Amino acid sequence: NFDGIGIQFNMATDTLFVIQPVSGGPSEKVGILAGDRIIVVNDTVIAGVKMSTEDVMRRLRGKRGTEVTVKLCVEE
Repeated sequence: NFDGIGIQFNMATDTLFVIQPVSGGPSEKVGILAGDRIIVVNDTVIAGVKMSTEDVMRRLRGKRGTEVTVKLCVEE
């Protein structure tokens, strides 16, 4: 079984935009909001590079309890 960070997202022009955090999920618990952009996952830049949605999803998923570090560009 694999889990993710708990977001609905859209890849637009090689940038991951958070559409909505999943209610009660890990992202909501740490304060990720709709409109935030995830630019780095586990020290890998994912914004501004040609990376498929599948590659991004692979970086955001793991076995339950796996830690994922993300860096955000937040909407103000």
